[in-house]
Amino acid sequence: MLKAVIDTNIWISALLKSSLTRPVLEAFIKEKFTPVISNELLKELNDTLNKSEIAELIKPDDAKELIALIAEKSKRVEPAVTLKICRDPEDNFILALSKASGTPLVTLDKDLLVLSKEFNIISPGEFLKLLKR
Repeated sequence: MLKAVIDTNIWISALLKSSLTRPVLEAFIKEKFTPVISNELLKELNDTLNKSEIAELIKPDDAKELIALIAEKSKRVEPAVTLKICRDPEDNFILALSKASGTPLVTLDKDLLVLSKEFNIISPGEFLKLLKR
């Protein structure tokens, strides 16, 4: 089964019913792929879902259910190496996770997408095409 690191922005966006990233969440629920997570990524997702501006858009029960499902169904990898490559230093951990796990990073983050020639970084659309193969 395909594995991938799914960036927080994809999960958050996917919880919005009319989102273009919703099919990524649906594929996860149907067990079409296994997300790869680290403690840091899970914490970032949880913290982001609990921000007041996000909580206004997403039902708390949906957020809790997503966190529980990801925690249960994902493969955990804790990168041993820290990278210092991204324009946004807060994104380095997720790039390190993708590299350590040998899996693609699925994101909409332009600071990460510009690194797609050097690292396995893809958009949600590209990821969905991979799932259809």
